[in-house]
Amino acid sequence: MYNFEEIRNVVAENIVNILEGKQDLSNVLMEENLFNLGMDSLDYMNLIVKLEMNFGFEFEDDILDMEEYHSVNKIAAYIQKSIN
Repeated sequence: MYNFEEIRNVVAENIVNILEGKQDLSNVLMEENLFNLGMDSLDYMNLIVKLEMNFGFEFEDDILDMEEYHSVNKIAAYIQKSIN
């Protein structure tokens, strides 16, 4: 079982890895809109696949709504709800 902070850290780490080189992400804000950080739809899908592998479950289609799940906190909350 993961707590919210652990999930959030995994999400943020994956985002930093995906967006590496697009801008300085040494301090990713948990509420920052990922698309303001330079993430595009391909990066987002890559993130979802990586998170599925990290947490061992398959996301429902609603997580693909990039407008709704646009921050580390929103994605982490979705994961916590799904795996607990």
